[in-house]
Amino acid sequence: MGRLTPAELRSRLAYDYEVMQGLEGPSLGSWRGFASSVQAAAGVKASPAQGANGLVTVYEVDFAFPMLGAPGVPLAKAKVRFDLLACGNYPSTPPSVQFTSQPLPFCLRVAPSSGIVCIGSGWAEAGGHMLLAQLVVHVMRLVNFDEPPGGDGGYGNGASGYWRSVLGGRPLNPGLVYPTLAEETTHGVVLPPAPRVVLAEPEGFRPRRAALPPASLSPSEPSSFRPARSTVGFRPVGVRP
Repeated sequence: MGRLTPAELRSRLAYDYEVMQGLEGPSLGSWRGFASSVQAAAGVKASPAQGANGLVTVYEVDFAFPMLGAPGVPLAKAKVRFDLLACGNYPSTPPSVQFTSQPLPFCLRVAPSSGIVCIGSGWAEAGGHMLLAQLVVHVMRLVNFDEPPGGDGGYGNGASGYWRSVLGGRPLNPGLVYPTLAEETTHGVVLPPAPRVVLAEPEGFRPRRAALPPASLSPSEPSSFRPARSTVGFRPVGVRP
């Protein structure tokens, strides 16, 4: 996917905001949207109108499930920031992802000094077709050790060995219920021309029988990213036709 026009980018950002409103589950705490990294640093939350008009670019999300702060040390909650525009060409380039609370979660993909998260290749492989809500659940899976960590790469903090020797190659919380996306988001979404991408992603994205809240996008500013009752175009990552 090439660079979106300003109108297309706002449409995509508005759709991300709308889908985030329908993301829910016991392992997910609250989340907050901001119009910029400066506003996020100042704690000035964006209004629903700003979100509906594609002006929210930074999100802070609270994780509320058992994690690790160090090997064998429980961590009950953590806060992670997603800056959608940080890499310059959203959604072709991924958001930057960083834990901002202390202590930091202990896992292979979280830098122990900065909290920066290595999200892997999934976003790039999706060609801009992964939604922010899906990335949130992907990061939850990472800190739950619910993804084979492969070799001893990542940030070299020993998490891969811990996963094998202590957890026996299993998730930290095997029965963790991940947030789910509303059924409407499993329908096709019209994007600028690009191949449809369907990847095997988190089981947490199995559709549930519940509707999103009423559409929050302004009728005067229709979004090309709104769900469409069609199989043409994009399906969110992890949803099979």
